[in-house]
Amino acid sequence: MSVRGTVKSIYRDVGGACTIVLGNDTSMSSVRCSLDSNHTDEIAFIKPGSDISVKGICTGYNADELLGSDVVLNRCSVKK
Repeated sequence: MSVRGTVKSIYRDVGGACTIVLGNDTSMSSVRCSLDSNHTDEIAFIKPGSDISVKGICTGYNADELLGSDVVLNRCSVKK
């Protein structure tokens, strides 16, 4: 699955895994894209507010009345 959107935020954990969150600041909903470990170097040029395309495997959907809804993509890569 491929999605295109605006980068809301980027998270990096201690183990080196990266997650790009696509969406806009006015909505609680987003698309959470966990990058494949082979593609983490691709985010060096990405900043919040950038418009990007990401390809990955849709593995679920999280719905929460207070926190909003998220579509979850795993094993993602940034499309050029």
